[in-house]
Amino acid sequence: MTPSELIRYSKGALPCDLLLSNARIVNVFSGEILSGDIAVAGGMIAGIGKYQAKTTEDLGRRFVAPGFIDTHVHIESSMTCVPEFIRAVLPHGTTTV
Repeated sequence: MTPSELIRYSKGALPCDLLLSNARIVNVFSGEILSGDIAVAGGMIAGIGKYQAKTTEDLGRRFVAPGFIDTHVHIESSMTCVPEFIRAVLPHGTTTV
């Protein structure tokens, strides 16, 4: 998806693919937890707020947070190979090491 296409979705000119409604959104910059809806188009977040969407999924006030980054890890100290390490940490929200 090009930036100009994503902007069209963000402005509400096109219905998004998915709306994650009734979410508690963790803002890792401010430390706030916001209530709202997340619009997704082409696998990317198009915006937060009220949007038209082809599919809506009610999250029932579940938390939504960005992937967490472990800034200091020694994978070799986990005594496992990289793919196994990934299988262990990904379900807990760590997406980058």
